[in-house]
Amino acid sequence: MFQRIKTLAGRQDGIEVIEFIALLPLLIMVALIIFQVMLGGFTIMTAMSAAREGARAAAVCGNIGEAVTRASPGFSATAIPEYSGDYVKVTVTLPLLTVPNPFFSPKDVPIQASATMRREQMRCTFR
Repeated sequence: MFQRIKTLAGRQDGIEVIEFIALLPLLIMVALIIFQVMLGGFTIMTAMSAAREGARAAAVCGNIGEAVTRASPGFSATAIPEYSGDYVKVTVTLPLLTVPNPFFSPKDVPIQASATMRREQMRCTFR
């Protein structure tokens, strides 16, 4: 009888599977956090690129909205130009891309980026 109990207590068959199943939710959460950080970085880089494109368009009297939309496909971007003397500053706002999850989903986190460029010598006439 004691021999059988010692044999059953000393067996380690399947313990790795149980440990893996216990750690699996933590591993998935870490992967989702890493992916969310990557999405945030992508959104920031896209906003910076769209702001530069909008400032370039504004500097040569181009269509700012079209330039920002082309530079940020798939986003609902808003661009606000500010003219001061020989310079134009374009501020672009994009919504943050998020990993869909049931616990935390920041839906209205705006990402803003600005770019300033010197305007060309011509003066724009806006219609």
